[in-house]
Amino acid sequence: MRRLVLHPRMKKLVLERLLLVDAIAEVLPDRLASADICQPSLHALVHVVIDDEKTILHHIITELHALKGRSTDCLKHLHGLLNMKGFHALQIYRSALSLW
Repeated sequence: MRRLVLHPRMKKLVLERLLLVDAIAEVLPDRLASADICQPSLHALVHVVIDDEKTILHHIITELHALKGRSTDCLKHLHGLLNMKGFHALQIYRSALSLW
């Protein structure tokens, strides 16, 4: 039952994505979207930032590995990507900083 409930969200955010950058550009805006900032605009912005700043993707991968290795709550990289608020905040900060 639990799998059936989570599958559409997992499919939308990760399974339909071919590249890690696509999944990240889907997950982060999904967390930030609000009534005044639409998700598609944020998705495009995050994707452009990650594409332009190649070091950002390297940092994201490094931090996912570190998160999995250090946090007892994070058993898989996917869990870190989808659920860890601190990880999301750091990636949004890094993206915003590159726009500045």
